[in-house]
Amino acid sequence: MSSIIEDLIARKIFNSRGEETIEVDVITTSGFGRASAPAGKSRGKAEVASYPQGGVDQALKKIDELIAPELAGLNADFQEEIDSALHEIDGTTNFKNIGGNTAFAVSLANVEAAANSHGLLLFQFLGGNNANTLPYPLGNTISGGQHARGKAPDIQEYLALPHGAETFLEAATANAQIHKKIGETLKKTDKLFSCGKSSEGAWIANIGNDAAFEVISKACEEVGIITKDFKLASGITQLELNKIIDGLNTDRSIHGILVQLPLPSQLDEFVTTSKISPLKDVDGLTPHNAGLLAMKKAVLVACTPLGVMEMFDYHNIELEGKNIVLINRSNLVGKPLYHLLLARDATVITCHSKTKNISELCQLADIIITAVGDRNKFTLTPDMIKKGAIVIDVAISKYKEKLVGDADYEQIIQKASYATPVPGGVGPMTVAMLLKNTITAASLSSQIGK
Repeated sequence: MSSIIEDLIARKIFNSRGEETIEVDVITTSGFGRASAPAGKSRGKAEVASYPQGGVDQALKKIDELIAPELAGLNADFQEEIDSALHEIDGTTNFKNIGGNTAFAVSLANVEAAANSHGLLLFQFLGGNNANTLPYPLGNTISGGQHARGKAPDIQEYLALPHGAETFLEAATANAQIHKKIGETLKKTDKLFSCGKSSEGAWIANIGNDAAFEVISKACEEVGIITKDFKLASGITQLELNKIIDGLNTDRSIHGILVQLPLPSQLDEFVTTSKISPLKDVDGLTPHNAGLLAMKKAVLVACTPLGVMEMFDYHNIELEGKNIVLINRSNLVGKPLYHLLLARDATVITCHSKTKNISELCQLADIIITAVGDRNKFTLTPDMIKKGAIVIDVAISKYKEKLVGDADYEQIIQKASYATPVPGGVGPMTVAMLLKNTITAASLSSQIGK
Protein backbone atom coordinates (compact mmCIF):
# COMPACT_ATOMS: atom_id res chain seq x y z
CA MET A 1 0.00 0.00 0.00
CA SER A 2 1.29 3.43 -0.94
CA SER A 3 0.81 6.64 1.06
CA ILE A 4 2.28 8.96 -1.56
CA ILE A 5 0.20 12.14 -1.86
CA GLU A 6 -1.31 12.51 -5.33
CA ASP A 7 -3.61 15.50 -4.90
CA LEU A 8 -5.24 17.98 -2.51
CA ILE A 9 -8.76 19.28 -3.04
CA ALA A 10 -10.23 22.11 -0.97
CA ARG A 11 -13.69 23.62 -0.78
CA LYS A 12 -15.68 26.17 1.18
CA ILE A 13 -18.27 24.80 3.62
CA PHE A 14 -20.52 26.29 6.30
CA ASN A 15 -20.74 25.29 9.93
CA SER A 16 -23.92 24.93 11.99
CA ARG A 17 -23.97 28.70 12.59
CA GLY A 18 -23.76 29.42 8.87
CA GLU A 19 -20.15 30.64 9.06
CA GLU A 20 -17.62 29.97 6.33
CA THR A 21 -14.77 27.53 6.89
CA ILE A 22 -12.56 25.24 4.84
CA GLU A 23 -12.64 21.50 4.13
CA VAL A 24 -9.67 19.65 2.63
CA ASP A 25 -9.31 16.26 0.96
CA VAL A 26 -5.90 14.59 0.78
CA ILE A 27 -5.73 11.82 -1.81
CA THR A 28 -2.91 9.26 -1.72
CA THR A 29 -2.18 6.34 -4.03
CA SER A 30 -4.04 3.98 -1.70
CA GLY A 31 -6.11 6.16 0.57
CA PHE A 32 -8.16 9.25 1.26
CA GLY A 33 -8.52 11.69 4.15
CA ARG A 34 -10.91 14.58 4.75
CA ALA A 35 -10.90 17.24 7.47
CA SER A 36 -12.40 20.66 8.08
CA ALA A 37 -11.16 23.52 10.22
CA PRO A 38 -13.06 24.94 13.21
CA ALA A 39 -14.85 28.24 12.65
CA GLY A 40 -15.57 29.40 16.19
CA LYS A 41 -15.55 33.04 17.21
CA SER A 42 -13.38 32.57 20.28
CA ARG A 43 -9.83 33.82 19.83
CA GLY A 44 -6.97 33.71 22.32
CA LYS A 45 -4.18 36.30 22.38
CA ALA A 46 -1.61 33.74 21.30
CA GLU A 47 -3.63 32.19 18.46
CA VAL A 48 -2.37 32.32 14.90
CA ALA A 49 -4.21 34.01 12.06
CA SER A 50 -7.20 31.85 11.07
CA TYR A 51 -7.02 32.69 7.38
CA PRO A 52 -4.92 34.89 5.10
CA GLN A 53 -6.18 38.32 4.11
CA GLY A 54 -9.14 37.58 1.88
CA GLY A 55 -10.54 34.85 4.12
CA VAL A 56 -11.57 31.36 3.04
CA ASP A 57 -11.57 32.23 -0.68
CA GLN A 58 -7.93 33.29 -0.49
CA ALA A 59 -7.09 30.16 1.51
CA LEU A 60 -8.56 27.98 -1.26
CA LYS A 61 -6.36 29.78 -3.75
CA LYS A 62 -3.29 29.21 -1.57
CA ILE A 63 -4.01 25.48 -1.45
CA ASP A 64 -4.36 25.24 -5.23
CA GLU A 65 -1.35 27.39 -6.08
CA LEU A 66 1.11 26.83 -3.22
CA ILE A 67 0.30 23.91 -0.98
CA ALA A 68 -0.91 21.19 -3.37
CA PRO A 69 2.11 21.43 -5.72
CA GLU A 70 4.54 21.31 -2.76
CA LEU A 71 2.94 18.35 -0.98
CA ALA A 72 2.30 16.24 -4.10
CA GLY A 73 4.78 13.37 -4.16
CA LEU A 74 5.48 13.46 -0.41
CA ASN A 75 4.70 10.49 1.82
CA ALA A 76 1.65 11.11 4.03
CA ASP A 77 3.11 8.73 6.63
CA PHE A 78 5.72 11.33 7.57
CA GLN A 79 3.49 13.79 9.42
CA GLU A 80 6.35 15.88 10.78
CA GLU A 81 7.65 16.42 7.26
CA ILE A 82 4.19 17.50 6.08
CA ASP A 83 3.78 19.95 8.97
CA SER A 84 7.28 21.35 8.43
CA ALA A 85 6.47 21.88 4.76
CA LEU A 86 3.34 23.85 5.73
CA HIS A 87 5.43 26.10 7.99
CA GLU A 88 7.97 26.66 5.21
CA ILE A 89 5.29 27.43 2.64
CA ASP A 90 3.71 29.97 5.00
CA GLY A 91 7.00 31.60 5.99
CA THR A 92 5.59 33.56 8.95
CA THR A 93 5.40 33.02 12.70
CA ASN A 94 1.59 33.22 12.92
CA PHE A 95 0.41 31.56 9.67
CA LYS A 96 -0.83 34.87 8.28
CA ASN A 97 0.18 33.83 4.75
CA ILE A 98 -1.80 30.59 4.35
CA GLY A 99 -3.89 30.68 7.55
CA GLY A 100 -3.75 28.53 10.66
CA ASN A 101 -7.10 26.93 9.84
CA THR A 102 -5.81 26.04 6.39
CA ALA A 103 -2.72 24.37 7.84
CA PHE A 104 -4.83 22.57 10.44
CA ALA A 105 -7.25 21.14 7.88
CA VAL A 106 -4.45 20.02 5.57
CA SER A 107 -2.47 18.45 8.42
CA LEU A 108 -5.45 16.55 9.83
CA ALA A 109 -6.64 15.41 6.40
CA ASN A 110 -3.12 14.16 5.72
CA VAL A 111 -2.93 11.94 8.80
CA GLU A 112 -6.44 10.64 8.06
CA ALA A 113 -5.26 9.76 4.53
CA ALA A 114 -2.14 8.04 5.90
CA ALA A 115 -4.24 5.90 8.26
CA ASN A 116 -6.70 5.08 5.50
CA SER A 117 -3.86 4.09 3.16
CA HIS A 118 -2.88 1.36 5.65
CA GLY A 119 -6.45 0.28 6.35
CA LEU A 120 -6.28 1.56 9.93
CA LEU A 121 -8.46 3.74 12.11
CA LEU A 122 -6.83 7.03 13.03
CA PHE A 123 -6.12 6.11 16.67
CA GLN A 124 -4.57 2.81 15.54
CA PHE A 125 -2.32 4.61 13.07
CA LEU A 126 -1.20 7.17 15.66
CA GLY A 127 -0.79 4.58 18.41
CA GLY A 128 0.96 1.95 16.29
CA ASN A 129 -0.27 -1.18 14.59
CA ASN A 130 -0.75 -2.94 17.94
CA ALA A 131 -3.05 -0.28 19.36
CA ASN A 132 -6.35 -1.91 20.26
CA THR A 133 -7.87 0.49 22.79
CA LEU A 134 -9.40 3.92 22.50
CA PRO A 135 -7.24 6.86 23.68
CA TYR A 136 -8.04 8.52 27.00
CA PRO A 137 -10.86 11.08 26.76
CA LEU A 138 -10.12 14.71 27.64
CA GLY A 139 -12.36 16.46 30.15
CA ASN A 140 -13.38 20.08 29.45
CA THR A 141 -13.30 21.84 32.83
CA ILE A 142 -13.28 25.66 32.59
CA SER A 143 -14.12 27.80 29.56
CA GLY A 144 -12.51 31.08 28.56
CA GLY A 145 -12.31 33.35 25.53
CA GLN A 146 -15.62 34.02 23.84
CA HIS A 147 -17.01 30.74 25.16
CA ALA A 148 -17.39 32.59 28.46
CA ARG A 149 -18.87 35.93 29.47
CA GLY A 150 -17.54 38.74 31.62
CA LYS A 151 -14.23 38.34 33.44
CA ALA A 152 -12.89 34.96 32.38
CA PRO A 153 -9.61 33.26 31.44
CA ASP A 154 -8.21 34.16 28.04
CA ILE A 155 -7.38 30.49 27.48
CA GLN A 156 -10.31 29.02 25.59
CA GLU A 157 -10.40 25.59 27.19
CA TYR A 158 -8.80 24.01 30.24
CA LEU A 159 -8.67 20.25 29.61
CA ALA A 160 -7.93 17.42 32.04
CA LEU A 161 -6.28 14.15 30.97
CA PRO A 162 -6.53 11.28 33.52
CA HIS A 163 -3.20 9.47 33.11
CA GLY A 164 -2.98 6.11 34.81
CA ALA A 165 -6.60 5.11 34.17
CA GLU A 166 -6.73 1.48 33.10
CA THR A 167 -9.95 1.71 31.08
CA PHE A 168 -11.82 4.27 29.00
CA LEU A 169 -14.67 4.22 31.53
CA GLU A 170 -12.30 4.85 34.43
CA ALA A 171 -10.83 7.83 32.60
CA ALA A 172 -14.27 9.24 31.77
CA THR A 173 -15.31 8.80 35.41
CA ALA A 174 -12.22 10.71 36.59
CA ASN A 175 -13.06 13.56 34.21
CA ALA A 176 -16.59 13.74 35.59
CA GLN A 177 -15.26 13.82 39.17
CA ILE A 178 -12.78 16.60 38.33
CA HIS A 179 -15.55 18.62 36.66
CA LYS A 180 -17.73 18.21 39.75
CA LYS A 181 -14.90 19.16 42.15
CA ILE A 182 -14.16 22.33 40.18
CA GLY A 183 -17.81 23.35 40.34
CA GLU A 184 -17.85 22.81 44.12
CA THR A 185 -14.64 24.85 44.54
CA LEU A 186 -15.94 27.72 42.42
CA LYS A 187 -19.11 27.89 44.51
CA LYS A 188 -16.98 28.41 47.62
CA THR A 189 -14.43 30.85 46.18
CA ASP A 190 -16.37 32.93 43.63
CA LYS A 191 -19.38 34.82 45.02
CA LEU A 192 -20.55 35.66 41.48
CA PHE A 193 -20.39 32.07 40.26
CA SER A 194 -23.86 31.00 39.10
CA CYS A 195 -23.05 27.44 37.96
CA GLY A 196 -23.14 28.59 34.36
CA LYS A 197 -21.70 26.38 31.64
CA SER A 198 -20.49 26.95 28.10
CA SER A 199 -22.07 25.29 25.08
CA GLU A 200 -19.43 22.57 25.53
CA GLY A 201 -20.28 21.88 29.17
CA ALA A 202 -17.31 23.61 30.84
CA TRP A 203 -17.80 25.90 33.83
CA ILE A 204 -17.90 29.68 33.27
CA ALA A 205 -16.30 31.54 36.17
CA ASN A 206 -15.25 35.10 37.00
CA ILE A 207 -11.57 34.26 37.43
CA GLY A 208 -8.32 34.88 35.58
CA ASN A 209 -5.81 32.45 34.07
CA ASP A 210 -3.73 31.93 37.23
CA ALA A 211 -6.76 31.35 39.44
CA ALA A 212 -8.17 28.88 36.90
CA PHE A 213 -4.94 26.85 37.01
CA GLU A 214 -5.03 26.81 40.82
CA VAL A 215 -8.64 25.61 40.96
CA ILE A 216 -8.08 22.88 38.37
CA SER A 217 -4.82 21.75 39.98
CA LYS A 218 -6.51 21.38 43.36
CA ALA A 219 -9.38 19.43 41.81
CA CYS A 220 -7.02 17.11 39.94
CA GLU A 221 -5.03 16.47 43.11
CA GLU A 222 -8.18 15.61 45.05
CA VAL A 223 -9.39 13.29 42.31
CA GLY A 224 -6.22 11.53 41.29
CA ILE A 225 -2.99 13.55 40.81
CA ILE A 226 -1.26 12.71 44.07
CA THR A 227 1.65 14.64 45.56
CA LYS A 228 3.99 12.84 47.96
CA ASP A 229 6.08 15.25 49.99
CA PHE A 230 9.18 13.76 51.64
CA LYS A 231 10.31 15.99 54.51
CA LEU A 232 13.72 14.52 55.27
CA ALA A 233 16.01 15.10 58.23
CA SER A 234 18.63 17.78 57.66
CA GLY A 235 21.35 15.25 58.47
CA ILE A 236 20.27 12.66 55.89
CA THR A 237 23.19 10.92 54.18
CA GLN A 238 23.74 10.65 50.44
CA LEU A 239 23.22 6.89 50.60
CA GLU A 240 19.86 7.31 52.36
CA LEU A 241 18.69 9.91 49.84
CA ASN A 242 19.82 7.73 46.91
CA LYS A 243 17.78 4.84 48.31
CA ILE A 244 14.63 7.01 48.45
CA ILE A 245 15.13 8.18 44.85
CA ASP A 246 15.74 4.60 43.67
CA GLY A 247 12.43 3.60 45.24
CA LEU A 248 10.59 6.43 43.48
CA ASN A 249 12.25 5.54 40.17
CA THR A 250 10.84 2.02 40.30
CA ASP A 251 7.41 2.99 41.68
CA ARG A 252 5.06 2.85 38.66
CA SER A 253 2.49 5.03 40.45
CA ILE A 254 5.01 7.91 40.54
CA HIS A 255 5.39 9.85 37.29
CA GLY A 256 7.50 12.81 38.39
CA ILE A 257 10.34 13.40 40.84
CA LEU A 258 11.53 16.82 41.99
CA VAL A 259 14.34 17.46 44.49
CA GLN A 260 14.16 20.83 46.23
CA LEU A 261 17.47 22.68 45.79
CA PRO A 262 19.81 23.80 47.27
CA LEU A 263 20.76 20.72 49.28
CA PRO A 264 22.47 20.51 52.69
CA SER A 265 26.27 20.63 52.52
CA GLN A 266 26.75 16.87 53.07
CA LEU A 267 24.77 16.06 49.90
CA ASP A 268 26.10 16.26 46.34
CA GLU A 269 23.72 17.99 43.91
CA PHE A 270 25.13 16.29 40.82
CA VAL A 271 25.04 12.82 42.38
CA THR A 272 21.49 13.43 43.61
CA THR A 273 20.03 14.70 40.34
CA SER A 274 21.89 11.99 38.42
CA LYS A 275 20.02 9.33 40.40
CA ILE A 276 16.62 10.54 39.14
CA SER A 277 15.21 8.62 36.20
CA PRO A 278 15.34 10.92 33.12
CA LEU A 279 11.75 9.85 32.36
CA LYS A 280 10.60 11.20 35.75
CA ASP A 281 12.86 14.25 35.86
CA VAL A 282 10.13 16.93 35.88
CA ASP A 283 12.66 19.69 36.62
CA GLY A 284 14.96 18.76 33.73
CA LEU A 285 18.09 18.60 35.90
CA THR A 286 19.50 15.15 35.13
CA PRO A 287 22.66 15.07 32.98
CA HIS A 288 20.64 13.11 30.40
CA ASN A 289 17.95 15.78 30.00
CA ALA A 290 20.42 18.66 30.29
CA GLY A 291 22.42 17.09 27.44
CA LEU A 292 19.30 16.64 25.32
CA LEU A 293 18.48 20.32 25.87
CA ALA A 294 21.91 21.35 24.61
CA MET A 295 21.27 19.22 21.51
CA LYS A 296 17.79 20.77 21.04
CA LYS A 297 16.15 17.38 21.67
CA ALA A 298 14.81 17.85 25.21
CA VAL A 299 11.35 16.64 26.20
CA LEU A 300 11.54 17.57 29.90
CA VAL A 301 12.96 21.05 30.53
CA ALA A 302 13.50 22.97 33.80
CA CYS A 303 10.16 24.49 34.82
CA THR A 304 11.14 28.12 35.34
CA PRO A 305 13.01 28.50 32.00
CA LEU A 306 10.15 26.72 30.25
CA GLY A 307 7.71 29.14 31.87
CA VAL A 308 9.72 32.12 30.64
CA MET A 309 9.64 30.76 27.08
CA GLU A 310 5.88 30.22 27.34
CA MET A 311 5.51 33.89 28.30
CA PHE A 312 7.45 34.97 25.22
CA ASP A 313 5.28 32.75 23.02
CA TYR A 314 2.03 33.88 24.61
CA HIS A 315 2.82 37.54 23.92
CA ASN A 316 4.20 36.78 20.42
CA ILE A 317 7.62 38.18 21.30
CA GLU A 318 10.07 37.36 18.51
CA LEU A 319 13.46 36.21 19.85
CA GLU A 320 15.37 35.73 16.60
CA GLY A 321 18.24 38.21 16.37
CA LYS A 322 17.45 39.81 19.74
CA ASN A 323 20.29 40.76 22.09
CA ILE A 324 19.51 39.12 25.43
CA VAL A 325 21.37 39.59 28.71
CA LEU A 326 20.84 36.67 31.09
CA ILE A 327 21.94 37.40 34.66
CA ASN A 328 22.22 33.88 36.10
CA ARG A 329 24.33 30.81 35.32
CA SER A 330 22.71 28.17 37.55
CA ASN A 331 21.76 24.69 36.36
CA LEU A 332 18.15 25.42 37.28
CA VAL A 333 17.65 28.74 35.48
CA GLY A 334 20.57 30.29 33.62
CA LYS A 335 22.00 27.34 31.71
CA PRO A 336 18.67 25.89 30.51
CA LEU A 337 17.47 29.35 29.49
CA TYR A 338 20.69 29.94 27.54
CA HIS A 339 20.08 26.84 25.43
CA LEU A 340 16.37 27.59 24.94
CA LEU A 341 17.10 31.14 23.81
CA LEU A 342 19.98 30.08 21.58
CA ALA A 343 17.68 27.55 19.91
CA ARG A 344 15.45 30.52 18.96
CA ASP A 345 18.42 32.24 17.28
CA ALA A 346 18.82 34.91 19.96
CA THR A 347 22.23 36.38 20.81
CA VAL A 348 22.70 35.58 24.50
CA ILE A 349 25.21 37.06 26.95
CA THR A 350 25.33 35.24 30.29
CA CYS A 351 26.34 37.39 33.25
CA HIS A 352 27.28 36.32 36.78
CA SER A 353 28.99 37.55 39.94
CA LYS A 354 32.37 37.91 38.21
CA THR A 355 31.06 39.76 35.14
CA LYS A 356 32.38 43.29 34.72
CA ASN A 357 30.29 46.20 33.44
CA ILE A 358 26.91 44.45 33.80
CA SER A 359 25.19 47.83 33.66
CA GLU A 360 26.69 48.65 30.25
CA LEU A 361 25.77 45.21 28.88
CA CYS A 362 22.19 45.60 30.10
CA GLN A 363 21.85 48.99 28.42
CA LEU A 364 22.50 47.32 25.04
CA ALA A 365 20.02 44.48 25.58
CA ASP A 366 16.63 44.11 23.91
CA ILE A 367 15.65 41.65 26.63
CA ILE A 368 17.00 41.28 30.18
CA ILE A 369 16.32 38.15 32.22
CA THR A 370 17.53 38.52 35.78
CA ALA A 371 17.60 35.88 38.51
CA VAL A 372 20.07 36.91 41.22
CA GLY A 373 17.70 36.85 44.18
CA ASP A 374 19.68 39.00 46.61
CA ARG A 375 18.91 42.73 46.74
CA ASN A 376 21.92 43.31 48.97
CA LYS A 377 24.15 42.23 46.09
CA PHE A 378 22.27 43.31 42.98
CA THR A 379 19.34 45.49 41.91
CA LEU A 380 18.27 46.10 38.31
CA THR A 381 17.44 49.80 38.11
CA PRO A 382 15.73 51.81 35.31
CA ASP A 383 19.00 53.48 34.28
CA MET A 384 20.39 50.02 33.41
CA ILE A 385 17.82 49.32 30.68
CA LYS A 386 17.14 51.00 27.37
CA LYS A 387 13.69 52.36 26.56
CA GLY A 388 11.38 49.68 25.21
CA ALA A 389 13.42 46.76 26.54
CA ILE A 390 11.75 43.67 27.97
CA VAL A 391 12.54 42.71 31.58
CA ILE A 392 11.83 39.23 32.93
CA ASP A 393 12.40 39.13 36.69
CA VAL A 394 12.85 35.51 37.78
CA ALA A 395 14.27 36.32 41.23
CA ILE A 396 12.34 36.27 44.49
CA SER A 397 13.64 37.06 47.97
CA LYS A 398 12.62 38.88 51.13
CA TYR A 399 13.91 42.44 51.39
CA LYS A 400 12.77 44.98 53.98
CA GLU A 401 9.93 42.64 55.03
CA LYS A 402 8.60 42.35 51.47
CA LEU A 403 8.81 39.72 48.74
CA VAL A 404 10.77 41.28 45.90
CA GLY A 405 12.58 40.41 42.69
CA ASP A 406 15.77 41.93 41.33
CA ALA A 407 13.87 45.01 40.10
CA ASP A 408 11.11 47.30 41.31
CA TYR A 409 8.29 46.63 38.86
CA GLU A 410 6.59 50.02 39.25
CA GLN A 411 9.83 51.78 38.28
CA ILE A 412 10.94 49.42 35.54
CA ILE A 413 7.58 49.34 33.72
CA GLN A 414 7.82 53.09 33.15
CA LYS A 415 10.68 52.44 30.76
CA ALA A 416 10.24 48.82 29.64
CA SER A 417 7.76 47.66 27.01
CA TYR A 418 7.10 44.50 29.04
CA ALA A 419 8.09 43.54 32.58
CA THR A 420 7.10 40.81 35.03
CA PRO A 421 6.06 41.65 38.61
CA VAL A 422 7.27 39.82 41.70
CA PRO A 423 5.39 38.03 43.10
CA GLY A 424 2.83 36.95 40.50
CA GLY A 425 4.95 36.98 37.36
CA VAL A 426 7.23 34.06 36.59
CA GLY A 427 6.26 32.16 39.76
CA PRO A 428 2.81 30.97 38.61
CA MET A 429 4.33 29.97 35.26
CA THR A 430 6.82 27.74 37.06
CA VAL A 431 3.96 25.94 38.81
CA ALA A 432 2.04 25.58 35.53
CA MET A 433 5.10 24.14 33.77
CA LEU A 434 5.62 21.66 36.62
CA LEU A 435 2.10 20.38 35.98
CA LYS A 436 2.79 20.27 32.25
CA ASN A 437 6.05 18.36 32.77
CA THR A 438 4.32 15.91 35.10
CA ILE A 439 1.73 15.15 32.43
CA THR A 440 4.51 14.75 29.85
CA ALA A 441 6.43 12.43 32.18
CA ALA A 442 3.27 10.37 32.76
CA SER A 443 2.88 10.12 28.98
CA LEU A 444 6.46 8.92 28.65
CA SER A 445 6.12 6.26 31.33
CA SER A 446 2.81 5.10 29.84
CA GLN A 447 4.27 5.23 26.31
CA ILE A 448 1.35 7.40 25.19
CA GLY A 449 2.01 8.79 21.73
CA LYS A 450 4.97 6.49 21.16
